[in-house]
Amino acid sequence: MKHVLIVNDDGIHSQGIHVLSQYFLEKGWQVSVVAPADNQSGKAFSITIAQPVKLTANSDNHLDDFKRWTVHGTPVDCVKLALYKLLPKYPDLVVSGINAGANTGFNIQYSGTVAAALDAQAHGIPAIALSIDEYFPKEEHYVHCIEVLDWLLAHWDLDATFVLNINIPSTHCGSPSEFSRITSRLMHKPNGQYQEVSKSKHQLCEVEGTFNAEHPEDTDVGALSRGLVSITPIKLSYDTQPGHEKLKTIFNK
Repeated sequence: MKHVLIVNDDGIHSQGIHVLSQYFLEKGWQVSVVAPADNQSGKAFSITIAQPVKLTANSDNHLDDFKRWTVHGTPVDCVKLALYKLLPKYPDLVVSGINAGANTGFNIQYSGTVAAALDAQAHGIPAIALSIDEYFPKEEHYVHCIEVLDWLLAHWDLDATFVLNINIPSTHCGSPSEFSRITSRLMHKPNGQYQEVSKSKHQLCEVEGTFNAEHPEDTDVGALSRGLVSITPIKLSYDTQPGHEKLKTIFNK
């Protein structure tokens, strides 16, 4: 029996967690869910280091093929606790999602959904980050998401070389997939100012920024804008070989 670990950044009670759990259980997989107690969007690779992490086993953990834990921490906390503490061995697959809202372009560096998948991949585990380009997904969006996931698992050999960052469009044009590269979706204004959004005892502000209106068709945002599923292979690496060569030239002088 194959074993999947499901994590997310929207919280243990999200619809995306429920949909994924049901899908894998119906497929005969063993399912483990380790998810934050509340919304952790935008936490990226952050981990809890200044205080203990509260961990709660859910009441349905008496089942052999389905177990859930709630973590009062970040998505990456969830992955590390699952791998180091909760699971007897590494799962065959980690799926992070289903996230409400796309994770594309430059913005993926802020995503807790993507970070959780990348952290799993860094441990040599095949991983998928799964998102819908809709902040308030409807049933039809989740159905389309599962259709794409089912198609993918029928063709993909669970390669751990990279994370598959999958984004489902808000509208469906019929094509099962579009392999794409990353593009910058959010362009901040040059002054980097924060605009005031409300006045109260605590001033509330948000960063000023505008979304690009046009993107090349072979990018993740370009695919979504045409109603196509974007499947982008990504990998965490801060290593740049050209930089090595330049530094060698500088310090050999």
